[in-house]
Amino acid sequence: MAFVNNKGHGHIDIAAAVSYQTDFVVLASDAEAYSRELGNRGMPRVTVYLRQTVGAVPAQATVEFSTADSTNKIKTYFPATTAVPTPLNVPVLVPVQLPSKFIRVSFVRQAGQATSIQVVLMVAQ
Repeated sequence: MAFVNNKGHGHIDIAAAVSYQTDFVVLASDAEAYSRELGNRGMPRVTVYLRQTVGAVPAQATVEFSTADSTNKIKTYFPATTAVPTPLNVPVLVPVQLPSKFIRVSFVRQAGQATSIQVVLMVAQ
């Protein structure tokens, strides 16, 4: 994560203005799949980049958020957007204003169709 924790006397914790992570999701079955989660420590400006690289019929992507508990071990995810189609080789940007602790994307593919999607999760203050 983008936080810098200073342990010396007279210092304060600071956070970088942005954080991001890339992922490549392969939907190997018809069960719902998820991207890796990005811990964003409450940075409210979220942008998700999606590009389907395999599969003629678009998958459906939903950006999800979690506030989690104080230990970050129990996470309940909620949809932040409605389902967004991801056409083959067409970049899709999904901007969301949402302060939360964690962000991820859930995917549902066309039944029986091999599907792969490039995902970039970006957050900023």
